Amino acid sequence: MESFTKKFPFSNFTKFCEIVNYQRISKDIVISLLYPAVLGTIIYNTVTGLGQVSSYEYKNWVALFTLVVIIIHYVVDYMYTIYFENYSVLAFVLDMLVIGLMLLSTSYVEINQGVVDTRMISLCFSLTYFLFITIDLIVLRKQGNPRITLTIFVETIIFSMFLCYHFYLSNTSLLLVFIGMASLALFCVSPKPIWNSTNTPLTNSGVSTDLSIPDMTNGTTMNNSVQKPLLKQITFSLSFRIRTSRK
Repeated sequence: MESFTKKFPFSNFTKFCEIVNYQRISKDIVISLLYPAVLGTIIYNTVTGLGQVSSYEYKNWVALFTLVVIIIHYVVDYMYTIYFENYSVLAFVLDMLVIGLMLLSTSYVEINQGVVDTRMISLCFSLTYFLFITIDLIVLRKQGNPRITLTIFVETIIFSMFLCYHFYLSNTSLLLVFIGMASLALFCVSPKPIWNSTNTPLTNSGVSTDLSIPDMTNGTTMNNSVQKPLLKQITFSLSFRIRTSRK
């Protein structure tokens, strides 16, 4: 045990923990693993479901179009997450819930039987927008973003719209219109306009912020344009710490 502590001193481990950007790791997990995996699974199930349809009737086409509209909405949400600034652990947890609701909403659509449970889909969307409001109120409001008030206002309207649909309505065409409107609103009134986003976040004054991260070898910083992939950084840092501890 003593020889192990000499090779891996605790001080080096704490320094490594300080270097690793946990916010970046959690966001990378969401945008590089979870969202693509779930969206890919939904698209794959949709394509395979088309092959199981014996005869294409009107109800089958309605179910297919409903799935396509749901996928488009969550693709827009995926873009929103990619350009989400100052990602936090709370945002990570709420995004996990949003991804779960996305998967749940598509489970209420069966293409081969032409079944669409509009009430449950609208409930999933209302809960999704409740989470959006929570994220914006807790995370983004602290940043003083000038668009946050408009964003929360629009999200509240969409949340109320889906909630009213769940209790009082059941028309499939109206649900598709609601989801389409929600997708367009999310695209247009996000705190940072998606159509005008770059890889370099902007401050409220429009000035680019420095997103350089620590170089794990010597404590200096590297710009995003030349930084190493995260996994390579961690692996190289561990090997570097082990070599230095042996000297």
